[in-house]
Amino acid sequence: FPAHRRMVTIQEILEDPLPFHPNHVHLFYGHVVGPKALVAS
Repeated sequence: FPAHRRMVTIQEILEDPLPFHPNHVHLFYGHVVGPKALVAS
């Protein structure tokens, strides 16, 4: 994945930390906020 592109993950727990990609964002969901709400925001 090119470094100038942002990689976004949606996870319940940190399963894929992406240590070698400098431009990443992790979104976490649980029982209060679900994955659909994270995508909508």
